[in-house]
Amino acid sequence: MSNLIVCLLILLSPSIFCQMQDAKPNNGLSLNLGSGTLLSIDYERIWRNEKNNNLLITSIGAGVGLEGKVWQFMANTDFTSRDGYFVSPQKVTYNIGKGNNYVELGAGGILVLGNTTQPYIVYPIIGYRYIGNNNTTFKFFLSWPISGIQTDDLGFVPFGIGLGQLF
Repeated sequence: MSNLIVCLLILLSPSIFCQMQDAKPNNGLSLNLGSGTLLSIDYERIWRNEKNNNLLITSIGAGVGLEGKVWQFMANTDFTSRDGYFVSPQKVTYNIGKGNNYVELGAGGILVLGNTTQPYIVYPIIGYRYIGNNNTTFKFFLSWPISGIQTDDLGFVPFGIGLGQLF
């Protein structure tokens, strides 16, 4: 009996291994510039709908932000005179796509730690995501805080790009 089980495992293992290789990764790490923060590293978790190729993606990250208004960043690049904040961005997006290209729609929030009058900022997200055949990701996204672009302390950046790798 045990020989039969061993033989079945040996015969079935190539098909199981091939199925495991074909499985698409559901985890990712990305480096993001903008979208509320100046810079963040995010962990993403992906839930796939195999019927229509759509994705539900949640993410949480750690990053930095600076005080000020977004237009001040473009006019005055003296960052040394501004207070910095540790920030934790969180996002939930639904990605509608065909092939490797997706339109990304969702909501996000930024937890701002430090001496601030606005410790959490909520914003909608619209963007574009590309997932390459080698599981690299590129995304471009726009966001606008619900409280308005003039957040009390954090210099909210309303656009962003991200590069990442799925695993």
